[in-house]
Order: sequence, then C-alpha cells, then structure tokens
Amino acid sequence: MYWSIYNLIIKAYGLLIRVSSLWSDKAKKWLEGRRKQIIQKRSDSPIWFHVSSLGEFEQARPVIERIKKDNPSIPLLLSFFSPSGYDVQKDYDSADSVFYLPLDTIKNASTLIDNIRPRALIFTKYDLWLNLIREAEAQNVSLYLISAVFRKDQFYFSFLGRPIKKILRSFKRILVQDKASAKLLEEHAFQNFEIAGDTRVDRVLEIQEEAKRKLPETIKSFLSDRKAIIAGSTWPKDEKVILPIFEDRLDDNWCVIIAPHDVSYKRIRELFGSIKSPAVKLSELKNGMEYRERFLIVDSIGWLNKLYAIGEWAYIGGGFDQGIHNTLEPAAAYIPIVFGPKYEKFQEAIMMLKHNLAFSVETRNDFLELSQKLENLELRRQIQKGLKEFIESRSGATQEIIALLKEDEIINDNFRGQ
Repeated sequence: MYWSIYNLIIKAYGLLIRVSSLWSDKAKKWLEGRRKQIIQKRSDSPIWFHVSSLGEFEQARPVIERIKKDNPSIPLLLSFFSPSGYDVQKDYDSADSVFYLPLDTIKNASTLIDNIRPRALIFTKYDLWLNLIREAEAQNVSLYLISAVFRKDQFYFSFLGRPIKKILRSFKRILVQDKASAKLLEEHAFQNFEIAGDTRVDRVLEIQEEAKRKLPETIKSFLSDRKAIIAGSTWPKDEKVILPIFEDRLDDNWCVIIAPHDVSYKRIRELFGSIKSPAVKLSELKNGMEYRERFLIVDSIGWLNKLYAIGEWAYIGGGFDQGIHNTLEPAAAYIPIVFGPKYEKFQEAIMMLKHNLAFSVETRNDFLELSQKLENLELRRQIQKGLKEFIESRSGATQEIIALLKEDEIINDNFRGQ
C-alpha cells in the first residue's frame, strides 16, 4: 500500500514539473536536462555518488577527490537532482560522468542500476530515493549514506514514516555527523551506523587555505589597511537590522563586505538603494585603485566562502527569515559569527553558541551591543582561538569514510563485485 502511494506521488511530482515548466525556468531545465541525457551501459563497476544540489555536493566532494587522487583508475560517477547543482558542476573533472538523476519511478530505477552496475551507491546527507534504493539492494549494490544528520522530528521517526525508516536498514553503512544522530538511530534499534563526522569541515578548511593564497588584488585594493566585517547570504530582513548600525557606528578603520543571498540585478539595485553611505560593487573594482567606500557589494556568486578569510567577524543571514545559512565557512576562517534568532535546526550553530564562539541577536539593539563588544581585539582573538579548536576537532571525516570504504573493499582497483 505504502509503495503504491509513493509511486503515485512520484508520478504526480513529474506531472507538476511538466506543468511548472510552462513558466518556471528551473522546472524547464529539470525536464530538458533529463530528456537529453543517455546513460550508457557500463562494465567498469563505478562508485556512484548522488547529491541533491551544491550544498550536498560540497559534502561529497572531499571524498570524491580523495578517491580520485589515491585511486585514479576507479571510475566515479556523480548525479544531481537539482539543476542549480548540475549547471555549476556538469564539467566537474574529478568525476568520469556527471548526470541528472531521473524521476524515481520503478522503471527508471531498474534501468539505471542495470546500466551503471555500480560497486557502491553513496547518498549524501538526506536526498534518498526509495525505488532507487530498493533496486540497488535487489541487485546487491552496496549502499552508503554519508554526512547524515537525524532529528527526532524527522518523518522517518513518525508513525507514517515507518516504511522509510525501514529502507534505512538497506544501507551497508550510515555515517552520521554527530552523537545526537547516532543516539537516535540506536534508540530505533539500528546497528548499521557509525559516527564519522561532517565532510564539509574538511572542505571548508581547504577553501580557507586556498582563499588565503589567492586573494584577488582588486579586493586587496578595496581593503587597503582597513578591517573588514563580512555580511554573508543576507536578506532584506537581515539588512534592516544590521545596515543602520554599520552606517552609524563604524569608523574609517572598518569596511563592510555584503554578499546578499540573491545577486540578481533587481536585488543588488534594491540593496544599493537601502545604503546611505558610499558603496561599490565587486564587479566594478579595478587593480591599483584607492577605495574609501564603506561598503563593498558582492554582485556575483562563488565569492562568499573565500571572503571570510579576510574578515574580522561575520554576520550570517537568514536568521530573520527561514533559517540561517552556512556557519561552517566563517567558522573555518576562525572569525566570530553573528546571526538572527532562527538557528534551531543547525547543530553546529547551537554548539558554537554553547561555547560562546557565535552569537544570536533578535533586535537591532542586540546587534548594536554585540557589534560594540566585537570591536575588542582581545575578545576577537580569544574567539578565534576557540573556533580553531572547535573546527579542527571536527575535521577528518573524509579520511574516516575513506578508511571504511577500503575496509569494505569498495576502494579497490581490482574490485570484482560483492
């Protein structure tokens, strides 16, 4: 009964995408990408990684790249569900093939497994497709889930979610990020899990090391001898709280780099209109120029995670809306972090708050008091030291996962099947 309902939902979802494609560019890309692709039959027993979009890709990436570096003869496949992930990484050179995951019908799942014949199918974090998992299990494909996080309020652990919870038992290993997830699985009588940590930590540390070496000269020109505050992934609700304080409180020794979540022309124009002080766009910066504008507006994607490397502290957006954005990236730069009140679903944010390495604000006055507090160099250095210990104690998940895949003989150039 449950599987019949699931398959009806999948078909209804496919119909909804087709209808939405009449006006939605994203839905149109979703359809067109899947129509065009042909997944050829393989006989080389690849390791197949599936991710939902870019965020999950960044979690799988350290594992993919370590395998490619150490075992270049092992073929690696990468599938995306979302066009936003596929479009950015379709030419990713550490994978032998990058493709869209087709709609999760019984027929599509069977065709995929028949054609690919993977030695292992590795899901990242949460994007699980039930027909694909069932078919992989039926054909003796080793299933893994990495960087997983579980909460008591997730559908798996509800009465209606029992069939999905059962499918989790199909996995050879579920590698969770934290003790809370492990404890929850243990309470539900799972045995196929281990704590391996969050591969994002390894990735963000790599990004920060690279950013320190490759800071563009244009940004150095903007900074000059000033200290920078990074406001990342901001929304209008965030900016109503933080911009007045930045404009009224900061002296000429400070500047603010704002990277809004939405970098569309309309959004950038609106952001400029809300700033009274002099501001310049990243795309307008030129080498060798002297800049004294208070604000730098980042008007293209791909910069934010690198900019944290030059910040004294960071404000992370989303906490006055649906929930805060990535806090691991600024944490890996070892800078104090501030965000709004909606952070309860983000375990690393909760842990950093607990250790006084991050701060939450609810009002403009809260933000004023905190920004004054963070002017203290000694306090910032103390927090930076704590963040370094916090992040480095959570690194190493990639190596842990690699070791387990070797133990299971998945990473083996002479692999001949299970």
